[in-house]
Parts: sequence; structure tokens; C-alpha cells
Amino acid sequence: MNIPILLGLGIFTFIIILITRKKDKNLINEPKNEPLENEPQVKLYDESELASVHLVSAGNNKLKILKEIREITKIGLREGKEIIENTPSLITSQILLTEAEVIKNTLEKYGAIVEIRK
Repeated sequence: MNIPILLGLGIFTFIIILITRKKDKNLINEPKNEPLENEPQVKLYDESELASVHLVSAGNNKLKILKEIREITKIGLREGKEIIENTPSLITSQILLTEAEVIKNTLEKYGAIVEIRK
């Protein structure tokens, strides 16, 4: 009674071993993603590409811009109003250039004039 059960488990185990070994061989033989000789290397970011974002003018939609500035910088209402009323003013500094461009595009969508300084 135990022999058929052992044979069944043995066959099942043998099949699993064959499948996993076949998968392992496929993983070993897969081509590696190495850059070509003429392909340019892309850096994710460079530490020297830090920038600051300055609000030059808030435009007509000051409420939306205030909400966005508060969301971006995590500051209070009073500090956000001071940034908008005392233009040109610094919104944030020492951020990556790509993040600064995202902030600029977001604020310009609401009619603000924003400047990025490196």
C-alpha cells in the first residue's frame, strides 16, 4: 500500500526537478543586457545637476498656485502666501534638475512664471 504512494511521489518529484532544471538552464543561457559599443551610456542623475526653483510671477490664478506650492514644499499657509506675494522668491532649492522641471511645468500650467537656476 505504501509502495504506490512512494512511486507516485517519486515520479511527481522527478517531474518537478526536470522542470526546474530546464528553467535554470534557460536563465543561464539568456542574453545579458550589455550596452553596445556605440550606444551612449545614460546616467540616472548627476549630483552636480542640483537646481533651485524661483517663482517670478504668480499670474492670475494665485489660489491654485498657492495650493501647489504648499503641496510641493510642505509649508504652511502663511509661508505659501509670502512666497506668492513677495515675488520673485525661492520656492525650493537643492533638488534634482528633473524634479525642478516637473515643479516648473506644474506651476506654469496654472499661469505662473517660474525660473530654474542651477
